Amino acid sequence: MQVPCPSDDSWGWIGPDRQGSQYAGGGEPAFFFVLDLGSSIDIDRLRVRNRNWDHYYCIKDYEVSVSDSQDSGYSAPISGTLINSKAFTQDIAIGLSGRYVKFQAVTYCIYSAGLYYVEVLMDGQSGNAHCPNDAPPPSPPTKSPSL
Repeated sequence: MQVPCPSDDSWGWIGPDRQGSQYAGGGEPAFFFVLDLGSSIDIDRLRVRNRNWDHYYCIKDYEVSVSDSQDSGYSAPISGTLINSKAFTQDIAIGLSGRYVKFQAVTYCIYSAGLYYVEVLMDGQSGNAHCPNDAPPPSPPTKSPSL
C-alpha cells in the first residue's frame, strides 16, 4: 500500500474477489490490515489514496482504530467514507496515540476492497503522497437547496 502516485499498471492492496458471495460489496470480516508503527506515537491523521479500478476494487466505507496491543484494546472505531477516485489523497483525522493502526474495509466496490496508499502522519507533518496529476477533492455536498 505504498503506491503514492499510481499508474495504470500499479496494484496497491486488493482483497480477494467476493462478488456473488454473502460478502459481495461489504461485510467481509477479514478485509482489514494492521500497521505496526514500531512504538506508540501520537497519530494526527492517515493519508490514503483509494484504488478505483473501473469500480471493481476500492474501499467505500471504512473503520480505523488504534491500540498499543496488536490483539486487543483498540479504540472506538473512527468511521468514514472514501471518495472513489485515485486522482487525489484523502486525510482521515485520527487524534489518538498508539502503536497499531487497524484499517477495516466495511463496504467496497463490485469485486473487492482495494487501496493504493496509506501514510501515518504526526502533527505538523505534510506527508509525501502528492502527485503531479492530482486533482483537488470534490466539494462536499451542500445541505441547502439549489435554486
